Amino acid sequence: MRLFRWSAILLALLLAAMAMVPIVSADNYSKEKFNLVESNYISSDAAYKNAVMTMQEFILSGSLNAKWDGATLNPQPLVIYDLNGAILTYQFTAEKNGMKIGVANSAASKIIGGPILAIGMSPTNFEEKTIDSKINGIISTTYLDYNILSKNIVAYQYPKLGVLVQISNSKTGEMKKIIIDVYDFSIIPEEKSVVEGTPGAWSFYDEMSLNQMNENVQKWGNLQKSDMTPQYASEKTLSYTRYDQASENWCAVAVAQMNSQFYEHSHTQQAIADIMGNGDGDGSTPEMELTYYQASTESGGLDKQNSIDVYSSSANWNNAADEIDADRPLKVGNMGHARAIAGYKIQSGSNYLYIYDPNPSLTDPFWEMYTGTYNNYVYVR
Repeated sequence: MRLFRWSAILLALLLAAMAMVPIVSADNYSKEKFNLVESNYISSDAAYKNAVMTMQEFILSGSLNAKWDGATLNPQPLVIYDLNGAILTYQFTAEKNGMKIGVANSAASKIIGGPILAIGMSPTNFEEKTIDSKINGIISTTYLDYNILSKNIVAYQYPKLGVLVQISNSKTGEMKKIIIDVYDFSIIPEEKSVVEGTPGAWSFYDEMSLNQMNENVQKWGNLQKSDMTPQYASEKTLSYTRYDQASENWCAVAVAQMNSQFYEHSHTQQAIADIMGNGDGDGSTPEMELTYYQASTESGGLDKQNSIDVYSSSANWNNAADEIDADRPLKVGNMGHARAIAGYKIQSGSNYLYIYDPNPSLTDPFWEMYTGTYNNYVYVR
């Protein structure tokens, strides 16, 4: 079975089937939202043109590092689905001198609000044959008497990627959905994570309100009316150092290490985790993170007494940009995963944030368009 390469006919049939049977249950995903996403689909050809134009704009404005100069995008995308069954992005690989240098995740629906969800990310280095073999082995040994019906690449905990496998029991007809991470092949629970760093899955589209979706469609329409003419406005980034998370559950701990380095404090992730209260490798909550940020330097903390956490609507683009203007990087959380923000940018009518992700598969910082899906910020003050 080919995992990523679909013929036009097969893809059309697949989308039609998915439109009738969303992967997420009706309790978690409204039909109104699904229909809104589907009715505003962008073709892969249009998405490719959007990605090329955006990449050129970012290169010209100096927002991508020198290795992107002279890069081209491969027009054959990796199709990434949302957990609701709709296409989330078309991922185009940037190539230079025969080497993969990064990716651009082009929006697959106008409800994203702009042409690119993210650009500058490190390339997705996984092999189709390896994934197929691993998944077949997992299903055959863990789910006896089950046959594989379909496999799709999904953003199960954005931007983390997995394969959603639908299987059927050959004896009883029972059907299951299994999410398997594409890098470590762990099985991901379908429910949302309670704390940052613990396994879980959530629908990107479902985290956007209907109001936000409709506003984004309107925004997209305005961009199209202006022919998406490049219009560089402003940008600011901070000098920042990225670290991999040392433990599967220590994304927030790694972000704290990045923030510590910014303030010229060299603390190990183990020491930070011990103060947060998750030294045994557990996940984190914003309250636990504040314990470290507010602790005195004598006790191993960062002594940022005015650090606070904010949620929902307060975790917006303007507030993040205000922190960057004040020369303060911040933590952003989105349902189970913590990342750092160390810059902002306005380009051609779209608002972006500069993301440092501690996930070992995302080694390069990247620009991510603000879509209203962030769960919380932690301000380090």
